[in-house]
Amino acid sequence: MIPSSLAFILCFTALGLPLAARLRTFAPLERLAAAAGGVMVVLYLASFFVYLTGVSWSWLWLLPWAGIAWLWIDRSRLTPLLENKDVRSVLAGWLFIALWCLGLQILIFSYSGAGWSLDWYEHYDRACFFIHRWPLDHIFIARNSLPARPPLANLVVAGLLGLSGDNFSNYQVVMTLLGSLVVFPLAALTRLQGANGRTLHLLVLLLMLNPMLVQNATFPWTKLAAALFVLLAVMFLMRAARGLPGIGLALVALAAGLLAHYSVAPWIIALGAGVLFWLRSSPIPPGWQRELWLGGLAAGVLMATWFVWAGVEFGPTAVASATSTVALAPHATLLAQAGIALGNIRNTLAPDWGSHFFAYLMHQSEFVGRLRDMMFCLYQLNFFVAFGLGSLGVLVWRVAHEPAGPARRFWLAVVPLLLVIGCAVVTVPDGLGLAHICLLPLVLLGLAWAACSTPPRWLAILWATGLAFDAVLGIGFHFGVQSLFLLRWLHPGLSDRELIDRLNPIAISSYGDKLWTKQPFLYDLTAGWHEVVVALLALLLAMAVFRWSAAGHRKSQE
Repeated sequence: MIPSSLAFILCFTALGLPLAARLRTFAPLERLAAAAGGVMVVLYLASFFVYLTGVSWSWLWLLPWAGIAWLWIDRSRLTPLLENKDVRSVLAGWLFIALWCLGLQILIFSYSGAGWSLDWYEHYDRACFFIHRWPLDHIFIARNSLPARPPLANLVVAGLLGLSGDNFSNYQVVMTLLGSLVVFPLAALTRLQGANGRTLHLLVLLLMLNPMLVQNATFPWTKLAAALFVLLAVMFLMRAARGLPGIGLALVALAAGLLAHYSVAPWIIALGAGVLFWLRSSPIPPGWQRELWLGGLAAGVLMATWFVWAGVEFGPTAVASATSTVALAPHATLLAQAGIALGNIRNTLAPDWGSHFFAYLMHQSEFVGRLRDMMFCLYQLNFFVAFGLGSLGVLVWRVAHEPAGPARRFWLAVVPLLLVIGCAVVTVPDGLGLAHICLLPLVLLGLAWAACSTPPRWLAILWATGLAFDAVLGIGFHFGVQSLFLLRWLHPGLSDRELIDRLNPIAISSYGDKLWTKQPFLYDLTAGWHEVVVALLALLLAMAVFRWSAAGHRKSQE
């Protein structure tokens, strides 16, 4: 755990801070966000180079050492950035979220929750594929070839594991920390909306208490890494809307996001349509043509690093057909496929509790497990509940009171299109919804928007009450089951295996996969310290609440 944490912090600090110091035309929080994405791209390119050339992974140590030298050279530029109050606040906020998610990751005895299972192992396997340079015909979890998923996040993780050790516990740490980086573009977006320091504290608290964010940060796959680049693209577009440079960088961010997860493709279409819709009533800003050319060229070169190489090694047809959208598509008519898409949209808005899959999930003897899976499905798969029971009411209130303007028109074009395309790319029927695949960045944007709201007192009380429900039903129950703490308390005479057998069949299978890998989780390595971890998590949450409350008290005195 410690080597992987140090490798992550050293690389992102030594490379990110000097990069942020150089971005002088950006606001301080925008510089942090852009630097986080920039470091990921640098690590991706460097790791891909190491993989292709066959040199030792230890050569990657040159990056942080070069970054440290760069830090020393640029120390005069870095000091004003670190003295900025917002920067210090957001860096502390990232630490809160990172420690919160790492603590929850430590408590996971075995991954479970609705139908989530082997993806946690496939992405670890993909990182190991690059580290050990396995044969190109390697099949992941007995079904997926290498081109089935894009490699950016896997290569970033491979590089960091190449420096710290490729065991699964290190992988859990790196993936959790990678997911926590979304706080930087979200903080920058709140500041672009005119938010104050208290808003930044509230954003951190909302992220800590949002089940969708926490569950994705602790299930080690690449969706949050892709969400980081989508959020960066939105941040750059907001800058462009104000006449600042950004439209070209938005293209690069979306290209990087697509290399992290193919679920970014609907965002490219939806955001592009939103920009075109916005330009119908606004003149094209000066300098956009040059930015688009340069940004498009950089984005094309970045994507070519994967698609050209994969096309040469596997063939263009194999690369295109390996994606789940194509590989899982039934041999159906266009009309039948449209019917599947409409059904998935409907179920994303209102889940079909009568579906065969939900009945399969409920086929368990444990009542707490059934309740956990029901709430897990709502928080992960339902478009509305994914925002959290607390924040959803605030968002509805704010949408109703949002004045007409370019921003409103932009999102009225983007959100419906994103919902349609985001569900249409899943070519098989899903009875419970698909919010967790393509709509995760939209949920995070909603939380940033909610953090900037000032609702009436009655709604603020409902907001706090809803957040408490989210914490108990979406986080407490979920990790109480994954850690087996809750089940051991309810059934003190049963063994761990007997407790797992009381859950749904997919949870039972996931535990079998853990035994099959013969890799200890962080949970296993911290045996005897779990009660301390729970106490520290409670203290961390209390500190986050106090931090937000104290900021509000200072504001009232100003």
